[in-house]
Amino acid sequence: MNTYARLYRRLILSSWFAIIAGGLFLPAAGPADGAEANPQGRAASLEAQVQALVKQVHALQKQNEAQQAQIDALKTQNQDFSAKLACISKEGNDLFFTGCNVNIRNGLGNTGTKNGLGNLIIGYNEDLEGPPNDRSGSHNLVVGIEHTYTNFGGLVVGFRNTISGNYASVGGGGDNTAAGFSSSVGGGGSNTANGSYAHISGGGSNTASGSYASVSGGGSNRAGGYLSSVSGGGFNTAGADYTAVSGGAYNTANFDSSSVSGGHNNAASGSYASVSGGGDNVARGMSASVSGGGANKAIGYLSSISGGSRNTAGEEQATSPGASISGGENNTASGSYASVSGGINLSAKSENCWKAGALKQGC
Repeated sequence: MNTYARLYRRLILSSWFAIIAGGLFLPAAGPADGAEANPQGRAASLEAQVQALVKQVHALQKQNEAQQAQIDALKTQNQDFSAKLACISKEGNDLFFTGCNVNIRNGLGNTGTKNGLGNLIIGYNEDLEGPPNDRSGSHNLVVGIEHTYTNFGGLVVGFRNTISGNYASVGGGGDNTAAGFSSSVGGGGSNTANGSYAHISGGGSNTASGSYASVSGGGSNRAGGYLSSVSGGGFNTAGADYTAVSGGAYNTANFDSSSVSGGHNNAASGSYASVSGGGDNVARGMSASVSGGGANKAIGYLSSISGGSRNTAGEEQATSPGASISGGENNTASGSYASVSGGINLSAKSENCWKAGALKQGC
């Protein structure tokens, strides 16, 4: 028997007891009353009180049933909630997630959306002095201070860095920008990767603007062509597709598939042309090469200069291929497959002509 049933029974019994007691112990009417007592009326009044109490008991029973239903529902919700949080635990100041994944979402139903929410920010990410940073991106990992993130799926670490391309990342340093699709900057300062999939490993004031272009380090280098690269040095430019500058300073590879390995102020400006080192050298003919020395020019198709200074292999606007100079100074090989092996102020102008100092053949 539940509590309310017992209460109900007790009220009924006590009420009838009161009626009986009232009938048995009513005081006798005194001579001055002039009226007989009315036990039936008093019993009716008590009966009405009992009925009122019974109604209250029924109301309390219904309230109790409703509250019990709420308690049962809350117990179920609590069990569900506890099950969902079973992988979370806390020890001191440390919160642990064990055996579950942590998902952070912006609420728009897709990773490729942005509303400024759904980012994981470690630290306070203080704003720049002056105009506030643009932080309209979503689903980014942000570590450090004064960062700007305007797109989604990125990573930005360090200070005052910007990721504005989709899935772009800056791994450290300061004042770096990854603006191309899936572009990245590893570190350094004032670097900009704005080509798709472009990458800068470090250094300062470098730019990778071609798709898949890369700058490994150094300063003020630029990789502007598709799949172009600058490995280091300073003020070097790989400006055309598939070009490469390995190092040195003020070197330029600005025609498709040309390269400069090092030195200073060298230029590879023909298709497949190369300059290996030295200074002020030019490989301008298709597949032309200068291995070293200074102020040498390989301007004919398949022309080559191994070293020396102020030597010229090939002629402007000429179609004679394969001229070569091994060294020396101020020499010229302009005939088809003509060559100068060394010496000073020598000229091999005819086809297959060879000169070396005072020696010559086929000239």
